[in-house]
Amino acid sequence: MPKLGDGNELHDTLRMMTAGIPSVGDTIGRGRLVSIHVVTGSGWHNLTTSYTAIPDCTLTVTPTVNELVIVQFNYRLYCNGGTAPCNANDNTRCRLYLNGSGLGYVELAAPGASGEFWGSLAESFSLIAGTAYTIDLRAVNLSGNRGQATGSFSLMRFVA
Repeated sequence: MPKLGDGNELHDTLRMMTAGIPSVGDTIGRGRLVSIHVVTGSGWHNLTTSYTAIPDCTLTVTPTVNELVIVQFNYRLYCNGGTAPCNANDNTRCRLYLNGSGLGYVELAAPGASGEFWGSLAESFSLIAGTAYTIDLRAVNLSGNRGQATGSFSLMRFVA
């Protein structure tokens, strides 16, 4: 079993998730936590067959030094709402974007026209000093214009 705190971001993320929320100034692995941001979407968002931004689920940062970022994001699917309720097996996704490029996503298959379902995922990436970054969540129903979604993410910024 790999040792936690060995500089592997996945191991450090798992340790943070099981140890609770760290505080600014804590050292995790080889990095020191310099800030925590929590971003929450503003209500339900109607899903379409194109990825569209979840309202108010966006953060822009410009680091002054190179940083490692760990983002944990949550996706909540509401099958009953939207332009129409979801159909059974509708393929829905919530994806994390960095400067317009898609990163990891959570995929939920709707069981039908009712219910609420959750998914979550952690991602890590580096930010370069002096560069502006926009981080946002976007959702889609690849099967049709049905259902609603909302999301949130927490972003932890580390320096060596």
